[in-house]
Amino acid sequence: LSNLGEISRADAVLHATKIGMNPADATFIDDKYLNPGQVVFDFVYSRDVVHTDLIEKARQKRARIVEGTEMFFWQGIAQFELFTGFKAPIADMKKVLPAHAQW
Repeated sequence: LSNLGEISRADAVLHATKIGMNPADATFIDDKYLNPGQVVFDFVYSRDVVHTDLIEKARQKRARIVEGTEMFFWQGIAQFELFTGFKAPIADMKKVLPAHAQW
């Protein structure tokens, strides 16, 4: 945390703490460290959170976003295929995603 300023020079920011699992959580990453084109991947996924504070800040800075729900979805695809031996019905699985999780 003492080197947060270094984030502004990074090509990608990967957030993997539990901060953001609660809708009231505010990220510890100030938007002044985020840049257009930077990839911001927030691993948080929760039914209670549409977009984390970090994702909203990154979106406002025009960063490239990867949300935790997207990671969770693709993990599910891989798990389905590994456990069943069948190709996952990706289009059908996307249909049951919440509207905010459509990427």
